[in-house]
Amino acid sequence: MREEPLNLEELQLFKRRDFLLKGMLALPFSAFLWRLWDLQIKQGEKYQELSKGNRIRINSVAAPRGVIYDRNGVILSKNIPNYNLTLVQEDCPDVEAVFHQLALTLRIPLSAMQAALKKHKSTRQFKPVIIYTDLTWYQMALVSAYQEEFPGVSVEVEPRR
Repeated sequence: MREEPLNLEELQLFKRRDFLLKGMLALPFSAFLWRLWDLQIKQGEKYQELSKGNRIRINSVAAPRGVIYDRNGVILSKNIPNYNLTLVQEDCPDVEAVFHQLALTLRIPLSAMQAALKKHKSTRQFKPVIIYTDLTWYQMALVSAYQEEFPGVSVEVEPRR
């Protein structure tokens, strides 16, 4: 069976369909390229800044010890939460300003926090350093509620007997 060559009308129809098909494929591809350009070039700095604070940290948490009872069921020893104020220096742009703000807000001595930080001067920047121990429940609640005001500062709970 022999195929006949396309006449002019069929050739124009074929070219129109080809153009439409290529246009339909090019439209989503160009939208995809536009979005990539928008995210990487136009808004690249914004997303780079957001990614700096997006890190994974592995923190070890001590397991709470059990309650000790005597033979009559009276509690001899139990755990009490102890709240410690910790600082990650890498997350804190201005340590002195944060210390002054903490001293004013929590009414704790500034010198105690500075001495604790000097004591751990050789500790890596991303490791949390305990800068104050034995916070009251109210002080812990203040730091937790206003976390944005104290960058790099967090409260760590450890059990105490």
